[in-house]
Amino acid sequence: MQNVLHKKHLRNRASAVIYAYETGLTKVGENNAALMRRTYPDDDRN
Repeated sequence: MQNVLHKKHLRNRASAVIYAYETGLTKVGENNAALMRRTYPDDDRN
């Protein structure tokens, strides 16, 4: 995560969230939970 923040000249994760909204990477109310969910191949929770 620090590498991404450094490359985009962002100070912290809050700055990254603001950047995402300002650049259109995400929108208010958009559900990105499915993208963020980790999957475990040997786990029945998938």
